[in-house]
Amino acid sequence: MPNYLNQSNIVKNIGGFSFFSSGSTAFESTSSNASTAAQLDISISSSLPTNIINNTTLNPYIRFTIVSGSNRSDGIDQEIIIRFFSSSHIQPKYTSSAATTNPGYILIPSRSLYITSSNTEAATIIDVLYNNPTSYSTLASSLYDTLTGSSYFTGNSLSASKTSAAKNETVSIHYNNYRGAVGTSPTLYTGSGAIPLSSGISVSYTSTGSGALNFSPQAQLHFASSSYQFRLNTEDQNSLELTQGISSSGFISNTKTESTLLFFSSSGKVGFGTKDPKADVDISGSIQGGEIITKPTTGRPIRIKDSEIKFYETTQNDPTHADYGDNKERARIKATPGSFNLTFEVSGSSGYTNSVYISQSGKIGFNTDDPQSGFDVLSDEIQFQKPGARKGLKINNEGNIESFNKDVASATTGSEFILKYSRGASVTQASLASVGIASENDSNATTVFNAFPSKDQNAILEKIESIGFISPAQTGDTLGAIRWVAESGSLTTLDPRSTGETAVLKAVVSDVDASGVQADLIFSVAGKSGAASQVMLLDANGNHEMTGSLDMTGNLTVNQRIYHRGDTDTSIGFADNNVNIKAGNEINFQVIPSKVIVGDDGNVDFQVKALGDQYNLFSDGGNAKVGIGTNSPGEKLEVVGNISASGTLTADTLAGKLNGGSF
Repeated sequence: MPNYLNQSNIVKNIGGFSFFSSGSTAFESTSSNASTAAQLDISISSSLPTNIINNTTLNPYIRFTIVSGSNRSDGIDQEIIIRFFSSSHIQPKYTSSAATTNPGYILIPSRSLYITSSNTEAATIIDVLYNNPTSYSTLASSLYDTLTGSSYFTGNSLSASKTSAAKNETVSIHYNNYRGAVGTSPTLYTGSGAIPLSSGISVSYTSTGSGALNFSPQAQLHFASSSYQFRLNTEDQNSLELTQGISSSGFISNTKTESTLLFFSSSGKVGFGTKDPKADVDISGSIQGGEIITKPTTGRPIRIKDSEIKFYETTQNDPTHADYGDNKERARIKATPGSFNLTFEVSGSSGYTNSVYISQSGKIGFNTDDPQSGFDVLSDEIQFQKPGARKGLKINNEGNIESFNKDVASATTGSEFILKYSRGASVTQASLASVGIASENDSNATTVFNAFPSKDQNAILEKIESIGFISPAQTGDTLGAIRWVAESGSLTTLDPRSTGETAVLKAVVSDVDASGVQADLIFSVAGKSGAASQVMLLDANGNHEMTGSLDMTGNLTVNQRIYHRGDTDTSIGFADNNVNIKAGNEINFQVIPSKVIVGDDGNVDFQVKALGDQYNLFSDGGNAKVGIGTNSPGEKLEVVGNISASGTLTADTLAGKLNGGSF
């Protein structure tokens, strides 16, 4: 009978004391251990013969003990005999029935082929139907199904399990409610030696059990069931520990539970929640307190109090010293009262600076506690520099962006701004597979990709882009642009891509194929209304364009010709010491040293007109005649009007009229 404790009690145990609460029960201890269960394994390998049935000699069987005769009043082992039975040896009326120990269900000529039990034996026969031929895995499944359907197994006295390995199946029989020593080795009869069954089946106990049948010792009061124990550590007698009873009512056992509450190591270290302290004081779990101050071994202690972490410069150990007063810290991290905004502040000559500010909305500020954007920096000058090289990006004290390169190794490139563009990564079955993500086809790949969180999607896209799954730019795509936009201020809001856009410089793809990408550089400017429109195009093929007029101060150098837009027959041409004007694909006017030529041996007329559309001078290129005062000369020279000459008129033949008379 148990002895009940009616008050809290301290019990001395090995190396210390156990503390039991009122209501605990104490039992006398026993000298015997509890019975353990046996386990029998039947292994069937792939080397099993294709036929294990014999029609002339005793067929194979397995015989094993489930209760040793030493645990039975009649002294006889209680056994199970497993027979492998062929349906050809069973009377037809029984072929569809469950296995039976009735000898009458076996055909008379076949009864000598199977083992039977006598009245003096306590044996149960279980027949496993065997169809020739049968593979080793099918036979193992049939054995398992037949066993688990028999009364010993359905009544939970025994249980079975089946495991598979390479070229082997194992059916294990567990002695659930028949715990105790088995005592007798199992028998594997292989059919009078005619069939090499032993090479395909093995039977053995992985555990033969122990003790008397189903014996359980009396429960006794153990220090593990106490509320607490304060004792020497069993592994290190120089260490002292305070532990919680792992079987006490207040102990919740799981993989994260540690029963050690306090541990004093022989090395002088103290552990809370651990029996293996690595530091002088090692705490496994959470800590709660009003404040924590680190010991200032370096003269820079840290103090954690309320919602602030403060960094001091002092060698004082007393936390009440004036060095730990308000605003004495050199730096601090604090949560803004009433929020979860974090501020990193450093003490400077003019007070604490808001060096870094992280708002709970996700905005980050440098030198400001009121960031107006996702990343807001207040600084006279900002510099991003590549480690180990004098190259990077700077925002100077005028607010301008500078790309700088002060590295002699980059002399061929100098400082650069790069505008890089593609149509992004292609999400396909192949691209996802390249980063270990399975999908059924390209359409399903998009569905699989969209199921990932956005942060994971970005990581996936970056990985497949680096591998090379990129959609290149296409004709008409803008590779990059520099845009000048006028903010509206107090005026009516201006759209930054239309009325607010004043000028644009952009590169636009004009052609692309497997050999590369070709782009034009376009300059656009805008009037007061509408978006910027193209005024100049630098064509990749050399056919540049400009709209509007051009006002130049200085020289314009032309290598060959200036053409009229869309009319290559009309131009002004330049060559060494030669300027010509062409129209209709004929040179009409040409200036060369010491000579001005009108026409190019073609039908080109030359006219000099006066006021009132009068023809002062007309050269008829088709007839090789010249008219003065007329555009249709009938003679080599025809003058309509008076001629005045102060010199001599010389002619080979002179004919005509003079003052109305002939000569």
